[in-house]
Amino acid sequence: MKDALEIAILNTGGVISSAGLILAATFAALMTMPIADLFVFGIIVAMGILIDTFLVRGMLFRH
Repeated sequence: MKDALEIAILNTGGVISSAGLILAATFAALMTMPIADLFVFGIIVAMGILIDTFLVRGMLFRH
């Protein structure tokens, strides 16, 4: 399982990182709306996607 995970992360790292950035930017666009609830939703979801994209994948790769 560890070897398979390492191979998968190495082969898909760039694609997943790019998709995470694009998706985070899409949700961050909600921050430009004048409604406060959309601002909060946009920033929380965008931060969550960035954390998942970069931190979680990095932690998976180390273990």
